[in-house]
Amino acid sequence: MNMLFNLIVNKEHKVSRQIRNLQNFKYILNQKNKKINKKQKEKFKLKQNTKEMSKYTREELIYLAKISEQTERFKDMLEYMKQVVNFEQELSVEERRLLSIAINYVLDADLRITNRVLSYIEQKEESNGSKHINLIKDYKKKLQDQICNFCYDSLELLDILISKSSTEAKVYFLTKKGNQYRYIVECQPCNTQAYDEATNFSLQTYRQAYDIAIKELNPTNHTRLSLALQLSVFYYEIMNDPTKACNLAKQAFNDAFADIEHIEEDQYRVATSIMQLLRDNITLWTAYENGEDDGVQVENI
Repeated sequence: MNMLFNLIVNKEHKVSRQIRNLQNFKYILNQKNKKINKKQKEKFKLKQNTKEMSKYTREELIYLAKISEQTERFKDMLEYMKQVVNFEQELSVEERRLLSIAINYVLDADLRITNRVLSYIEQKEESNGSKHINLIKDYKKKLQDQICNFCYDSLELLDILISKSSTEAKVYFLTKKGNQYRYIVECQPCNTQAYDEATNFSLQTYRQAYDIAIKELNPTNHTRLSLALQLSVFYYEIMNDPTKACNLAKQAFNDAFADIEHIEEDQYRVATSIMQLLRDNITLWTAYENGEDDGVQVENI
């Protein structure tokens, strides 16, 4: 009798385990289906957006990008310009401006500024021993992940543009690519693999652009001057090499000043503005190195 009872109990336990396993399996399957459905919905949404965009001609997309700029819909502006990039034609100077404005407003005017504000709040709360410091750190990490994802998306876009661009445009987009890697560096903890890799990629990209610019572009060319400004800022802020930063900025400024009489009329205003930024940085960095200034605000564009 006892043996029969034990057999029944064991059988019930076995059935119960099988039911639990089946329930767990159904739960896991349900979770997977939810993830798959979510991905399918995102994929479908992306296809719908692409389909909606693709109905426009290149000219219409550029017009819509300009309208988006006027209405300050910069995310829409960026989406329109991404579609323009997919056409084989090289971007004109005006079209480069539109793409640059879209990227800068979405990245700088939104994400990077918020990151700076959060960094300030984090330091303040940490010094006050705030109990919410971990919440701020988590929120900041989430934002920095958004910055990195945006930069990686931009890098793919820039690679397409670099591959089909002539000399000046190639230098322009390589500079932008170096910038994106620099922004990724800003979001990584120091002395980590991710930090070192992004730093090396940024430096290599800037140097590639600089080698082309020195050989092919006039010293007063605003694309070459802009590159010199960005690379000098990279040396100062990321590489912590103020000497190299100052020397590069001085060289770019002096070369342009010596050739100022040959500057193209349509580039005069932009070129001289960048030269002013270079000179301001040289003054600030030199003063800081000499111990004359405790707070250095680097000029950038």
